[in-house]
Amino acid sequence: MAPFIPNLADHTDTIRALVRKDSDWQWSASHQTAFDKVKSMISTECTLTYFNTRKPTVIQVDASLKGLGAALLQDNKPVAFASKALTDAEKRYANIERELLAVVFGCTRFHTYIYGSKFTVESDHKPLENIQHKSMANTPPRLQRMMLRLQPYDYNYRPGREMVLADALSRLGPTRGPRIDLDTTIYVVQFSTDKLAEMQRQTQSDKTLRLLSETIVTGWPDDPKQLPKCIRHYWSNRDELSVDNGLVIKGERIVIPETMQSEALQKIHAGHQGINKCQLRAKTCIFWPGINKDIEQLVSACSTCQRHQKSQPAEPLIPHDIPQRPWQTVGTDMFHYNNAEYLIIADYYSKYPFIRKVSGRCTSATVIRLTKQIFSELGIPTKVISDNGPHYDSHEYRKFARDWGFDHVTSSPRYPQSNGFIERAIQTVKATLTKAQQSDMDIDLALLCLRTTPLDNVIPSPAELLYGRKLRSNLPIKIRNTVPQKDAIHQRLVARQTSQKDNHDRYGVRALPPLSVGQHVSVQDQQSGNWLPAVVKDKCPEPRSYMIETPIGHSLRRNRRQWETFHC
Repeated sequence: MAPFIPNLADHTDTIRALVRKDSDWQWSASHQTAFDKVKSMISTECTLTYFNTRKPTVIQVDASLKGLGAALLQDNKPVAFASKALTDAEKRYANIERELLAVVFGCTRFHTYIYGSKFTVESDHKPLENIQHKSMANTPPRLQRMMLRLQPYDYNYRPGREMVLADALSRLGPTRGPRIDLDTTIYVVQFSTDKLAEMQRQTQSDKTLRLLSETIVTGWPDDPKQLPKCIRHYWSNRDELSVDNGLVIKGERIVIPETMQSEALQKIHAGHQGINKCQLRAKTCIFWPGINKDIEQLVSACSTCQRHQKSQPAEPLIPHDIPQRPWQTVGTDMFHYNNAEYLIIADYYSKYPFIRKVSGRCTSATVIRLTKQIFSELGIPTKVISDNGPHYDSHEYRKFARDWGFDHVTSSPRYPQSNGFIERAIQTVKATLTKAQQSDMDIDLALLCLRTTPLDNVIPSPAELLYGRKLRSNLPIKIRNTVPQKDAIHQRLVARQTSQKDNHDRYGVRALPPLSVGQHVSVQDQQSGNWLPAVVKDKCPEPRSYMIETPIGHSLRRNRRQWETFHC
């Protein structure tokens, strides 16, 4: 009779309550009223139209706390009615779950009419529209199963305001309808019996979760301002919330009561993982508003995690100021190579490295002595940058800086990156020395190649930047005199040299005659001053230089001034 009597399930709800196993039979005035109303409906004519496959089809659905209602319409005329009373388990469904269950009920009940054709579903529950566009993975398990049941049907969802037929069918005493097999037991919540009972008890005693459970079951209002303040922050998650076995569920996550949140946080952080990992663990199983912030505060305050946390990330680079001229700022450090200690001093402007091997003990006095040698050749720089090693962080080195008049700046202790220029120079020099040694190359020649190589396509070599001229290396190169007024300087040098020669030759100077090969001469012994006999064997290309042979067969090279003509 349900196809012909609208709202039959709601009308008979009061009467059907008498046949339940746990109910006592007691006929009252309300039962008599319901009985009389059903009789009146049976005797009232209800006109249904014939179903036409060529006309557009609409299924109106609605759900109440008692039952489900559905009406099959064409041209706004009823073709068939259907209603179903909710089971005790279904009555505890969330409102959105009951509304979607009504869609499933309507489609399965009118399967013969709609299967294989396109139709429209109308419901007055607005959140259903959002569910249709949501990923199935982000919906609660029960809604997922309902959506899977709707997969065979080709329908469009259309919100409706006045669902008169479906609303009445769901409210006016629905009859016991066919069971919709959705409640497959899936143990999503893995708890011991005691823990589950405790969580159910704490959920019931939590005022906020109790109000939230009631709102989920009875339905959400259209405006969040109509909600109590304590549950307004659940408004954005209302489509994912449901009640199952006395617990509030958000998707597949359990909403933890406030009294158990501290214990849950400790369990989340039991492995002392970082903030992101702990939040990922919580995302798989539990939820409460602000859980991510609570996890962040817990992990940040964990003394064990703080003791074993990673080093700070690298900060933005603060480069040293580029000097305005060569040898204005230099860096210095010590390095160990091939079982020996070396001192390196490099110019910040030209990048030219000076290397000195330390003999004996490497003390502050030794470092100062080698540094003075280099400064005496190149000049005293304005600033010297070093680390805080014992060679530099000493009274002797500070006194050296005061006496020689340069600023001594040290980098941060235990932080070599702050002295990065000289550290990088050490890497380059050590790599050059290692490669030269392994390839049997002259180490000093390898360092010369390093110093005469341009820094890039525009900047010349360190040697040219420091000395203002090119250095001749193992490659052929044309070296020009780039000194300003070079011709005048050359003439002045020639004049000075000529004047020096004139002054030398002015007093007690005479030219000695040249010697010939085979000529017997006397050579002066440098130690005793005595003259010994010898024979000229050859004339050397150098000025006034000859090769002679002594009576005992020794070949010696001597200057003409050290010989005297031998007279027999």
